[in-house]
Amino acid sequence: MALNLKTYDPGIHCELAYWMAMAGQREEEIAEKFGIPLGTFHTWRNRHPELHDAMKPGRDFIDSLVKGSLLKRALGYDYGEVTRENVQVGSNADGTPKFRMKVIRRVKKHVAPDVGAQAFYLKNRCGWKDRFDVSHEVKKVFDFSNTPDEKLDEIERMILAAEVPSAGRN
Repeated sequence: MALNLKTYDPGIHCELAYWMAMAGQREEEIAEKFGIPLGTFHTWRNRHPELHDAMKPGRDFIDSLVKGSLLKRALGYDYGEVTRENVQVGSNADGTPKFRMKVIRRVKKHVAPDVGAQAFYLKNRCGWKDRFDVSHEVKKVFDFSNTPDEKLDEIERMILAAEVPSAGRN
């Protein structure tokens, strides 16, 4: 007997929605698997709080896994790597070589902290911004309307002759 997922059934839809949310599927994907439009899914979720409540623990679980992975990547971590090799350990009764996997070496490796993961974490969890809006006002306005042309020409020559620091640019 095939399931009819287009008619809401709390016993079926709540269970499926829980497992789908735990698998990291978004509401759009869950609605698609149910064979219903997203708007219908939202209507069900709003009319039947048990559907919303069933999805929450699944979402929370997968979200905590992702948060943990992001934090691990942001802080860096160690892991062990094992190298194995197929080594001959004798012969079978018919004379064919007998092989067994043998651990050749164990190495402890380190993954350095990832600056991108750190920035993502800071932006999303701490409200950090990597760009700031800088606005400033000019407090002193120079009025050159009464300045003689000779003086303006001298000021222009001084400005053009001045060496402006490159601020690290070549």
